[in-house]
Amino acid sequence: MTYFRTSDFDVQKPEELRRDLQQLDRNIDAAIRDIALPALDSVVRKISSAADAGFGELLVVDTSDASVTVTLPQIALSRTEHTGRTIGILRSSLVNTLQLLAVGSDLINNASTYTVAASYGLFLVVFDGAAYWVR
Repeated sequence: MTYFRTSDFDVQKPEELRRDLQQLDRNIDAAIRDIALPALDSVVRKISSAADAGFGELLVVDTSDASVTVTLPQIALSRTEHTGRTIGILRSSLVNTLQLLAVGSDLINNASTYTVAASYGLFLVVFDGAAYWVR
């Protein structure tokens, strides 16, 4: 793959630029898929009401009776020792909502809250040392 300076774009043919950008997208997608996430600890906790999440645990969240909010650990308290750690969330109900809540100015996917759209399923919340990312 050839990389071009910004000043070179006006001389590069549009189809070549499109091909190069598509290849770059494929390379980024492959790199993201290859990221090895740390394993969860053996802590499994079932909840059906508001709760605080902990690093390394798997929360099985039942929203059948009511919506549930899960509060993530505050980043200022977690910054160095938990970088790269995960929190597993398993939603086990079709009804109501499941919302993740960041504390203070902390962010989840660049927002203060994250609403889980999937009815059922397992997803991971990954802490990168500065913010949370849902995968």
